[in-house]
Amino acid sequence: MLVFSNPNPGLWEWKVFGTRVAVGSDTTRERDHRQSQATKEDYTRHQEELSRRLRWCIDRGESFWPAHEKVHLAPGDDTQFVLGVAPWMPDGLPNPLGIPDKQMIEGPPAGFEMMLEYTKDKPGRPQMAQTVKCAKNRLEATAVHCQKVTEMWK
Repeated sequence: MLVFSNPNPGLWEWKVFGTRVAVGSDTTRERDHRQSQATKEDYTRHQEELSRRLRWCIDRGESFWPAHEKVHLAPGDDTQFVLGVAPWMPDGLPNPLGIPDKQMIEGPPAGFEMMLEYTKDKPGRPQMAQTVKCAKNRLEATAVHCQKVTEMWK
């Protein structure tokens, strides 16, 4: 097993925010383990806690506006977040150990989907795809063939 050790932890934060946020590889592995066990209920709790804190900022008036920039000042229970820690530091900078992954991977935008089995219907198109399925009916491989657009007009 390859174990990577970052020689410059927090370098990105130093460049972007002007401060170092040192996150070691052990704490990152622990965060990834907690992320792998996250459930839909955890994400719901996370969103409810974040919404409560935003509402608190909005209700306090203009000194706490814009609320998304002052949310770190709102009181609350950090254990309600997906990873058990707030997604920001006490000074408002992002906390990489508290920012969860997206709950679901989104598909491609409309119009950019793969055209499966396209060669059977319209073989004269510039982009054609052909699928090969294995015995368990899973998509094993997709071969995409691109022809020159000029060939289409011949």
